[in-house]
Amino acid sequence: MAELIFAAEMKKFMKSKISLKIYSGCFILLCCFSLPVRLFSQTSLGTEAATMLNTIEYYNHTESEWIKIFRIYNHNANMGVWGKGGVSGRVYFVDYQGEGGSYIDFSFPQYISEAQLPVLTLSGNSADDISWYAQKFSDDTGHEYYDVFIKTPAHHLGLTFLFRGADYDHFGSKVDQPSGNIVWSSVSNQKAITFFSGNGNVGLGTLSPAEKLSVNGNIRAKEVKVETANWPDYVFSESYETPDLSAIESYIQANKHLPEIPSADDVSKGGINLGEMNSKLLKKIEELTLYMIEKDKQVNDLSKMLREQSRQISDLKGQLDLLKQLSVK
Repeated sequence: MAELIFAAEMKKFMKSKISLKIYSGCFILLCCFSLPVRLFSQTSLGTEAATMLNTIEYYNHTESEWIKIFRIYNHNANMGVWGKGGVSGRVYFVDYQGEGGSYIDFSFPQYISEAQLPVLTLSGNSADDISWYAQKFSDDTGHEYYDVFIKTPAHHLGLTFLFRGADYDHFGSKVDQPSGNIVWSSVSNQKAITFFSGNGNVGLGTLSPAEKLSVNGNIRAKEVKVETANWPDYVFSESYETPDLSAIESYIQANKHLPEIPSADDVSKGGINLGEMNSKLLKKIEELTLYMIEKDKQVNDLSKMLREQSRQISDLKGQLDLLKQLSVK
C-alpha cells in the first residue's frame, strides 16, 4: 500500500516538473522571438518614405533642358537645434552622340560655403555634359534654402536619378533657366569635382584633364618619385665641351634667361615638366661644377705664379740692398 502511494506521488511530481520545463521553454522561446522584434521595431526597411529615398526618371529628349532636381533647407522648425539637411546620390545616363554611358555621384551639403561645397565625381566621357547649378532663396520667416538644377545634354537616352537625404524636397520638373542668386555651379566652381574621363585621364578640380592626372590646385605629399631618361651624366664625359662663358653672357643679355631653360613667360603659360626640368637644372649644376674646377685650377696656377714672383722680388730686393751697401763703400 505504501509503495502504491509513493508511486502515485512520484507520478504527480514528474507531471509538474514536465509542465514546468514546458512553461520555461515556452517562456525562453517567446523571449528569443520577441527580442528581435523589439530591436527592429525602431528601424524601417525597404520603405522609400521612411528612408527619404527618391528616384527620378527623365527620358528621350533631343535638346538641352533645365531640370529642377531638389530643394535643400538650411534650417526649418522641424530640424530643431541639430543641422541635418543635405542630399547624396547618383545619376545614370547614356549619350546619343557616341560617347556612351556615364554616371555622376553627387553630394550636396546643408548649406553652401567655401568650406562646404557640393562634391561631384564624374565617370565617363559624357559625364561632363551635364551642368549643375545651385540657386539660393529664403522663405517668409527668413530661413534660407537652395534649389539644385541641372542643364541636360542636347542628346541623351535618359537620366535616372537615385538619391536620399534629410530636410529636402524633390521635384524632377522641367523649368526655365535659373537666374540670379546662383551660389554655385559646376561651370564656375570646380574645386570639389573629380572627373574620370574615358581616355584614362583624371581631373581634380578640373573638367578638362589633359594628363593622366590633372590637378587644379596645390599638392602636398611625403614623397614624389619621377622617372626620366637621359640623365645628364654625359656632361662629365671627356668628349663633352662646356659652353663658352662669353657666349652664355651674350645669350643671357639677349634673352634674360639661361640657355635650355624656359622663360618665365613660357612657364606661366605651359608650366614645367618636373623630370625634364630637374634634368636641365642638374646639367647646369654639372657645367657650373666644371667651370669651378677649371677656375680653381687657374687660381692655383696664379697662386703658384704669385708665390714665385714674390720669391724673385725678394731675391732682387736683397741683391739691390747689397749693391747699395757696396756703392757706399
